[in-house]
Amino acid sequence: MNYFRNLLIAFDQLFNAIRGGYHDNTISAECGYHANKTGKKRWVWLEKIIDWAFEPIDGPNHCWQAYLNDRNEKHYAGTVFSIFVMWAMVLVSIPFIALVVRVYAWAYFDG
Repeated sequence: MNYFRNLLIAFDQLFNAIRGGYHDNTISAECGYHANKTGKKRWVWLEKIIDWAFEPIDGPNHCWQAYLNDRNEKHYAGTVFSIFVMWAMVLVSIPFIALVVRVYAWAYFDG
């Protein structure tokens, strides 16, 4: 499970760096931070989508837990364009991620 989890974290950090965020944070941690600190709908909805995708392996509140793991890191909301890029990356990748996570959880936890 560590290999799979490390790959997911690496991709998550890569996506955050591509959108202009801090390179050592994940999109999940950014969403957890901004959704809970600002309450802005764009962050809250993104947090809900990501939480849903990772629930089978992380349980509820994936983004908040990711933030708690990265709370000493810099958190950068970004520009309107970078938030748009983040939304686009999440919406394109989340169906695939959710499928892989669910198959993995089924095989690892139920198999």
